[in-house]
Amino acid sequence: MTELWQRAPALARTPPIVAIGQPSKVILETARDLDVDLIVLGRHGYGGWEHLLGTTAGKVADRADRNGLVIHQRTSKPTRE
Repeated sequence: MTELWQRAPALARTPPIVAIGQPSKVILETARDLDVDLIVLGRHGYGGWEHLLGTTAGKVADRADRNGLVIHQRTSKPTRE
């Protein structure tokens, strides 16, 4: 992250935030409190209970009142053509 911030010095940043609670709710509340422009979340493949109950990334994407970007875990190496 430090390297990315050095490439974009005008980019606003905040110190890490540690919070307790239901992850999707905490993420959405924090995004509103900080009035962020974009919520970026990582996502991995899911199964079992996550498939039934939904993932944090899915809940945030469904309920967010601002733009979101979900980064998917790559399951295999990309091929070059």
